[in-house]
Amino acid sequence: MKDDISRILRDYMDKASPDQLKELADLLGRSRKKDTGIGSMAASTAAQISGQLKITDSMIKNTARNLVATLARQYKPDFTDREIEAIVNEMVPDRNKSFTPPPELLLAMIEHFIDYSKGRMTQEQVGELPSGWEKKYWESFGPQIRQAISDHLKGNTGENEFWRTIRVLLGK
Repeated sequence: MKDDISRILRDYMDKASPDQLKELADLLGRSRKKDTGIGSMAASTAAQISGQLKITDSMIKNTARNLVATLARQYKPDFTDREIEAIVNEMVPDRNKSFTPPPELLLAMIEHFIDYSKGRMTQEQVGELPSGWEKKYWESFGPQIRQAISDHLKGNTGENEFWRTIRVLLGK
């Protein structure tokens, strides 16, 4: 715990403005006068610093997301807003938002998932996909799509009926 507090204080001191450093010194001086324990003062200061760092992390993430969107628009001005959002979410994921891929991408992902599950992919094709892709794909499918895939893989729906259902679910 002592190491954590020291690290937090070091990080704060490295990034703090002169006014913030003065405020910290004032807080330390007041706490000495009150004769409070160093542990409670350190915990309080660490909590304040932690709160400030979270704000900074949020600002950095927003800046990165805006930068990626700007670069994508410069690269290809005719990207749709949805495509830009998908690119930004892929490059700078926001843990507070769930990402829903565009319908065209979902359709390709479903095709990969079905082909793999039915043994219709070559080892070379499987090798080109990133590690853990099956889980990532599955988690990105909504509950209705997951149910349709499960039903199809269990043999409850035929190929044509399955793809018709998928197209309806994707609004295509």
